[in-house]
Amino acid sequence: MGNPFFLEELTRTALEQEDVGPSFTLPDTIQEVLMARIDRLPREEKHLLQSASVVGKNVPVALLGAAVGLPDEAVRRGLGRLQSAEFLYEVRAVPDDWRRRVEEAAAAREA
Repeated sequence: MGNPFFLEELTRTALEQEDVGPSFTLPDTIQEVLMARIDRLPREEKHLLQSASVVGKNVPVALLGAAVGLPDEAVRRGLGRLQSAEFLYEVRAVPDDWRRRVEEAAAAREA
């Protein structure tokens, strides 16, 4: 029996490869599959995804924007592309302390 998530990600990796020739190899682990997909992202989207993963599971746009130094609209565009690629999923829950977290992220960026 295989892992359906691993098989899905292997398929996605194969489909995203632009040059599939005799030297094409598939990653052996799910971690390698995901890292390969992340490495193929444009620089800004990769930075956005990595920053969101550090901030936490549920990340308000304003907090993420403060963390990466981008305006909300640029963050929303990047998040939309990451959602289309199924790296992220939108949720509507906002933590009670989001304002404090935004201010802390902005202060840390300025330091």
